[in-house]
Amino acid sequence: MKKRFLFGLLLLSACSASHQEIKLPKSISEIEGELKAAATDSLRLGILIDSLKTSAGIPYSVGDSILFVYAGNAEQVAWAGDWNRWGNDSLSRSEGIKWGDRLFTYKRSFDPQSRFDYKVVVDGEWMLDPLNPHVQHSGFGPNSELRMSAWKPDSITFEREGISKGSLSEIYITMSKGMGYKVAWQVYLPTGVEPPYRVIYVTDGQQYADPLQGNLPTVLDNLHAEGAIEPTMAVFIDPRDPDTGENRRRPELVLHPPFQAFIDKELIPLVDSTYQTIDRPEGRAIMGTSLGGLNATYTLMVLKHRFTYAGAHSPAYRYNDSHEAIFEMARKHDFTGQRIIMNSGNVFDTEVGAREMVEILRSKNVDYTYFEVPEGHSWGNWRAFMDEMVLGFWGRE
Repeated sequence: MKKRFLFGLLLLSACSASHQEIKLPKSISEIEGELKAAATDSLRLGILIDSLKTSAGIPYSVGDSILFVYAGNAEQVAWAGDWNRWGNDSLSRSEGIKWGDRLFTYKRSFDPQSRFDYKVVVDGEWMLDPLNPHVQHSGFGPNSELRMSAWKPDSITFEREGISKGSLSEIYITMSKGMGYKVAWQVYLPTGVEPPYRVIYVTDGQQYADPLQGNLPTVLDNLHAEGAIEPTMAVFIDPRDPDTGENRRRPELVLHPPFQAFIDKELIPLVDSTYQTIDRPEGRAIMGTSLGGLNATYTLMVLKHRFTYAGAHSPAYRYNDSHEAIFEMARKHDFTGQRIIMNSGNVFDTEVGAREMVEILRSKNVDYTYFEVPEGHSWGNWRAFMDEMVLGFWGRE
């Protein structure tokens, strides 16, 4: 993350062509005042915005305050993102104030440790913030990334030089007899460590394997290089039809017994017969995001003879009416010997359902861990908890 520091700014003198270096004010109100004062002078405004971009970053963050800035010809500019349900929670609350002909600003407060995905809406057109270089990719494409002043990226998610790197296999295609269609899957194998391998089965695997989204292979590389985990491989299950690209995640991941039967009767035997794995429940984990988090929890209970661990990123326990079934199952299930690790944001994420599940698990003395952060439903949130989940499965003391 960019370091915050005192910096100088070149402003064009109103009565002279020479530049003068001054100290930029630190508060949001002072920055906004400087921008407003420059709003009618395009050259001065450009210099000020360039200085903000290079020295402090836009949006400009101080403590719990944030200032969004857009400079360009428009009638109306607004910001839509995780904090307002992408405009569905009253877009007007994130509508900018227009100063002069080309300047729009919008300010509000968030937890200093927040990180959000967002886009700028310019006269109805959705776009990345042209003044913000930070981008977070999602299953629907790239979004701009708001980083509040106290938020810091997790170094475990960055590729490191000088360490052994694992490999991704070709994409395998299995014709599932139980589900009646083809399933694509791919394997990550570590290097520099000896089998047998523990195995993480991952739904929405194409996104978990993507360096711009989950980036799980890099996280596993780094954890192996640190000697922090037992030798671990991953099986990335792709919900898309290999021929048509149709995404089947909604039927597959929402309490769908044929999918659990595929994992139990077809995929696990195939993986165990192909690779040197630990063919016992304690050698397997299931992980997923959103509906995949719901599925991971369901799979842990349905396939106890196969899985000891589950990782649920922002589990969608309250999707449609599924929460009644999943909560009732959790109340009745014997979790002895099993562990579940969950995380959720608390800004219009799945925190309500996650907290309900936590209360059930706590009342039953289940082995669980739950993390909650001031973020939304995004890979930027989930990626940062990859290591906590894997360490919770097979971390070394």
